[in-house]
Amino acid sequence: MTAPAGAQYSFPEGMKLFVSPDTEALPGKFVIVARENMATFKKLTQVDGELYLEALNPDWPERYQRLQKGDRYIGVVRHAGFDL
Repeated sequence: MTAPAGAQYSFPEGMKLFVSPDTEALPGKFVIVARENMATFKKLTQVDGELYLEALNPDWPERYQRLQKGDRYIGVVRHAGFDL
């Protein structure tokens, strides 16, 4: 989930994510969500009381995806970094 230059957060290819399945998924956190036969990594965002999965790239075709019935939280990203 690489964001454009100057964005506050960016997760370029090759970055390792450390995910906690026990951390509460709250708006503003980066989450892994299972949906049907896939998993997605997005920022959890609340708009007018509704929860959405937000892509960091403003040019992503579906930047905001409403959280759907049946979606399951796999975990919350607690740390991200590269191997040295």
